[in-house]
Amino acid sequence: MAAEDQILTVADANSRLTLVRAIARDAMDLKADVLARQLRLVELRERYPAVDDDESPYSEEVLEMEESLEADEIRIDGFILELQQVGAELVDSEVGLVEFASSLDGQAMWLSWKYDEPEVCYWRADGDEAIDRRPLVLTEQNAG
Repeated sequence: MAAEDQILTVADANSRLTLVRAIARDAMDLKADVLARQLRLVELRERYPAVDDDESPYSEEVLEMEESLEADEIRIDGFILELQQVGAELVDSEVGLVEFASSLDGQAMWLSWKYDEPEVCYWRADGDEAIDRRPLVLTEQNAG
């Protein structure tokens, strides 16, 4: 079930944060590691390029890194699926930005949370970019 298939209130989203926080942390840690290894891979390729059909001295390390990176990208996809199962959408695995589908007055919107935030405190309209988060002003209706 995709996150947008579950319409959540702020209270619903906040009640899921313990699990969402753990999954987001795992995704963030893995993404940071993947980015560091991708940088190392680029450095190796630039420093020791293969010449014609000759392999570079690091060609075996490069191949292993590529395979490991592919496996870890699949693991990140697994974290994304886990979050979707609890009604969350991982928007940015580097900063731990997660959104929850919601609605206000019949209009689709997204509740927005970052890993370092204690609870869901932001939202954005359905057509807005994720960076266009606005502070929530809770009413009895949307507080859940």
